[in-house]
Amino acid sequence: MPRFEDRPDDYINVFADRTEAQVHFLYAERHDLAYNPKPWQLLRKLCERRYQKEVGQRYAGVIDGSVPVSDFVRDELRRRDRKRREAS
Repeated sequence: MPRFEDRPDDYINVFADRTEAQVHFLYAERHDLAYNPKPWQLLRKLCERRYQKEVGQRYAGVIDGSVPVSDFVRDELRRRDRKRREAS
């Protein structure tokens, strides 16, 4: 695993890329499961919702400062969040 302490910007990029890829994957999965869902598919959707809620809370905690993280990471996440909102 690469050491991100020396290059925090790399951590932000990896984190953002992974999160973005995961969102796209889950979005595609949700549409694949939209027809006549089986019980295990409903369970998968429930787990997906829980995970998205947990990630959202964790991300919000980093942005508002309640989670201990470096100021650089917090500022970078705030900047990316602003860009994402402006693009929407």
